[in-house]
Amino acid sequence: MSVGILTGFRAVTSLMAILAIAAAIPAAAQTPPAPVVTSPSAGLLLPNYNSVPVGEAAALEGGAFVARANDTSAGFYNPAGLALAEQSAISGTAGAYQIGSVSPEALTNVKGTFQQIPAMFGVLVHNFLGRPSWAAGFTVTRAAAWEQVLDSEGIRSTASGAINRLRVSTNATYDSWLGSLGVGYQHSDRLRVGATVDGQYTSASRRQSVTSQLISPTGLSAMSVGTLSNMDTSHLRATLGVQFRVAPEFHLGAVVRTPGLGITASGASSLEGLVRAGAAGAVSEFFEPNASVEYRLPFQFNTGAAWVGTRAQVEADVFIYSGTGQYTAVESGEPVTVVVDPGSGGAVTMSQSPYVGARVDLRTVANLAVGGRYQLMRDRTWALHGGYATDRSPVGETDTAFTKVNLQHVTVGMSGRAGVFLGSVGFRYSSGRTDSLALGPMADGSVFDTTFKVSSYGLVYSLALLF
Repeated sequence: MSVGILTGFRAVTSLMAILAIAAAIPAAAQTPPAPVVTSPSAGLLLPNYNSVPVGEAAALEGGAFVARANDTSAGFYNPAGLALAEQSAISGTAGAYQIGSVSPEALTNVKGTFQQIPAMFGVLVHNFLGRPSWAAGFTVTRAAAWEQVLDSEGIRSTASGAINRLRVSTNATYDSWLGSLGVGYQHSDRLRVGATVDGQYTSASRRQSVTSQLISPTGLSAMSVGTLSNMDTSHLRATLGVQFRVAPEFHLGAVVRTPGLGITASGASSLEGLVRAGAAGAVSEFFEPNASVEYRLPFQFNTGAAWVGTRAQVEADVFIYSGTGQYTAVESGEPVTVVVDPGSGGAVTMSQSPYVGARVDLRTVANLAVGGRYQLMRDRTWALHGGYATDRSPVGETDTAFTKVNLQHVTVGMSGRAGVFLGSVGFRYSSGRTDSLALGPMADGSVFDTTFKVSSYGLVYSLALLF
């Protein structure tokens, strides 16, 4: 969750522009020194792959559903499971009400977020076209959902009695939707296969302002930087799945999902910066309404094993996502313009430097999910569910577009059936922590660093109509 995939994401343009400003103001005119930025800002974006609870039952079981998928969410977890469904269904709503917070431990006045996250809409058609061995399904799934709102400040005093004040305000979002249309085929009592054609839409946006002041006995330095960024991409993907019953109670499943082909990509970004150091000052400006954007999706391989008893079930899955390589997310021919006033009565100077886009470096990660259920009644009317899942960050060492946060998710809940209605409700807790991140800039050039604690509490729900 660093500052995104675009120009301002992780404030790359802020970094470059303010460094240029600081270098451009003559040292003799600085009383006290002009600001120097050496680190990213406080806007965070997470590219983690397992951030949303999906499915009527799977959402309560940590997403461990590859080998047992048998409802409308099979189009997302394993299309072979479409053929395992006992009847047609419409999942009219599935999602979560989530309270989240990103807490920088060295800052104050932290603000949280409250989101209603629709996670899935699905339709499953049993006995597709009158053929008992075939089933078809359509799902729209929220593959990722992130929002960070932060209004905070930090104040530090120096040994000489000067006061350093840093204030940050940011709103960052990252969303991804996956639409899948496919079929499942039951080859025998033991073997099922399935496939879907998928369209994935990904968007990110970020609005941020950073201000800093240094008040000392000999003068005042101040700086303000504001950035706006957004991007939208779409990809065409394909998914293949298989389920195999080794024994009456032992089931296996596997899924591959291709990285897909990029269909559309667009973005825009802007930056305005101002710095004053005594009588000297400078402004920076960058505006790109039509940025060239690239964003790559990973190759995905999921596999799972499940034990399915008369009243109890348990499954363990491994989700592997390939690295997408290192590349520049945003390209622009527009320059960063810097205008400097030396403060000595002389002429102002103007310079331009090439724009340097944010760099994406997403590595291969493997996540584990373990979950299951227990039928409270033999007629399967009511069931208890629970699950645990890891959500490791794919962010690599050279990434300047995202922030690395390894998350863990715990879910527990209950599902029930009344006539043709099937519903579930439960609770989900997620938590993680960043490494120490340097915020900035401080007006004296020092580094203000802190760790961020990321946590959320969610009410998970679903309602399906069986027919």
